[in-house]
Amino acid sequence: MIFSEPVSTPRSVGGLGTNPAQDFSSRPSTSAAVVAPATNPAGTSISTSFASDTYLWTIVDPEVARENPVEDKHRRLIRSHRSSPHDRGLKPNAKIRDELAKILNYAPSQPLNSEEKDQIWKFRFYLSRDKRGLTKFLKSVTWRDQSEVKQAVEELLPQWTEIDIDDALELLGPGTVDSRVRAYAVKQLNRADDDELLLYLLQLVQALKFESTASDQRSSRITSSAISYEDSGLADFLISRAVKNPILSNRFHWYLMVEVADQVMAKMYGRVIYKFQQKIAEVCSVYDRDTG
Repeated sequence: MIFSEPVSTPRSVGGLGTNPAQDFSSRPSTSAAVVAPATNPAGTSISTSFASDTYLWTIVDPEVARENPVEDKHRRLIRSHRSSPHDRGLKPNAKIRDELAKILNYAPSQPLNSEEKDQIWKFRFYLSRDKRGLTKFLKSVTWRDQSEVKQAVEELLPQWTEIDIDDALELLGPGTVDSRVRAYAVKQLNRADDDELLLYLLQLVQALKFESTASDQRSSRITSSAISYEDSGLADFLISRAVKNPILSNRFHWYLMVEVADQVMAKMYGRVIYKFQQKIAEVCSVYDRDTG
């Protein structure tokens, strides 16, 4: 503790000067004393590092991923009303059309909030004629709700207008679990020629790891019976196209060889390589037989 230095005055042996009034007035007042906090550069540095390091202050809430029961009940009440036949002929006004257009222009990585999901679900039949709307509609589906999944996959998905190839690629990402949606995306890829498929080949090979997540590991996941976890046929599609084009085949082979180096997914990619080599051998034997 550092105090202000008192003014030097003549003092007697008893501690008082010759003038007691002057002596007491010259003493430092305790109320006016300046107290400086003790400084500790090392301690300050440590406290600053603790405060600035966000990883040391991360709080894990085990219930953060759980659905809010109040919001869940509200959603079910609203969507059960909106699932009526009235929704089929429902059309948005000018203001809502602008809001929907803004949502459809969102980047694929941008999540939808609950209000936007409800808006998309409300006008799902109207949006089925817009090819940009499918990916956003599938994000608005509550996949643990059997009635919603059934209507989305069995009714709306088959009647949706054809989507672009890049939207089909988005449906093959990790966010799409239902294999029927993934199979729909693979079906859309059939419209792409070899040059266009070559542009997306690397991403499609990497998307195979999400096929494994949707099939091989389904027994270890808590899933709804409404969701299908069967094989979507992506690997068979890529193999069938690769064996018909030598450039596509060469790229496909080396992309697989790079991915098989990953110990986590090596088994799955190894099976794809084995099937690919078998298919090449069949094609070669047929060619030799026809030319021989």
